[in-house]
Amino acid sequence: MSDLISKEALITALKEKQLRVYYQPKYDIRGDEPRLKGAEALVRWAYPAISEQLDNSTTKVMTPDMFLPLFEQEGLLHELDLYVWTEAARQISAWKKELGVTVPVSVNISRMDLYDSGLSETLLRIIRENGIRTNDFMLEIREADYVEDAEGVTRAVENLRDHGFRIVMDDFGRGYSSLNMLIALPIHVLKLDMKYLSSSNDIEKIQQMVRFFTDVADYLHFDIVAEGVETAEELQLLKKHGCSQVQGFYYSEPMRAEQFSALLTNG
Repeated sequence: MSDLISKEALITALKEKQLRVYYQPKYDIRGDEPRLKGAEALVRWAYPAISEQLDNSTTKVMTPDMFLPLFEQEGLLHELDLYVWTEAARQISAWKKELGVTVPVSVNISRMDLYDSGLSETLLRIIRENGIRTNDFMLEIREADYVEDAEGVTRAVENLRDHGFRIVMDDFGRGYSSLNMLIALPIHVLKLDMKYLSSSNDIEKIQQMVRFFTDVADYLHFDIVAEGVETAEELQLLKKHGCSQVQGFYYSEPMRAEQFSALLTNG
């Protein structure tokens, strides 16, 4: 795939807005009925020249695993992140103005972004320009980034928290996890990867792990979001052990902004 995409094509994708921001709903499952609680912003690339050459002829957009490494390789990852942040903030503002509702949206922050001394100022500028609040714009950092540079990431996260941003630890449970990490890193939300937990065939072990993480989250006073929830059995397990929010194909795939707008309109 990489030999089909030039650096110029990546730059054009940013300039011509071929990149689309999709939104995967997050649901609060603590009541009898699930309640829409927010969304995660995820990027897709509508690039016809590539879509025609994909094995699946019905594919209209490329998923991040197909192009994120190319943006990073060409030194354009920060530009891509900036694009997604700006589009997501603009959409939060549009929903507020057009529908009268505020939808908290989380965006991904790469390790490269965390090393940018101007990160807080950039994010605050985007917030101000779109008339939204820091509480509406949650920041997801990867567990693996913390493991690679605990001191640097902690320092960056503390700075973002001091400016009012809510922090989500993403991809928790993929093999690096430690209690020291949860205690040391000042986060607001822990995101459990159900695909990792469900890789075990030992149902009792999965239940014990979910119960353990929810107990720790309760003790340390942060919320848990379970991502990658795909079955009713997984949902019931999470509800049973006190998980507060979920996202995944069981409820919805990532969707275009207009589809999410319809979801909001229809309650």
